[in-house]
Amino acid sequence: MWLDTVTTPEPGHPRFIPVDSLASKLKARELLAHFCTRKGQTSQEAFIAIVRDTDAVLFYPTPRLAWRFDAGAVRIRPAWPDAVQCQPELEGE
Repeated sequence: MWLDTVTTPEPGHPRFIPVDSLASKLKARELLAHFCTRKGQTSQEAFIAIVRDTDAVLFYPTPRLAWRFDAGAVRIRPAWPDAVQCQPELEGE
């Protein structure tokens, strides 16, 4: 996973610069979930997590690993998996 930021060296020509990254291996029947939030909150924080691939209707089971995008520091930070919930992507997204 890469986190990048945009700079504008010339007007109308943004340039993306990688600023942080992480690597983790998926186990069998796992996937990287992108639609994740802090449980019980509607915040603007963005999370990603490794979850068990199930036929989840509303939410996946508790993630094995989770991370938060820290926009202020422009970093990927570890998050407590128990505090994160992830929804399956809707078809067509």
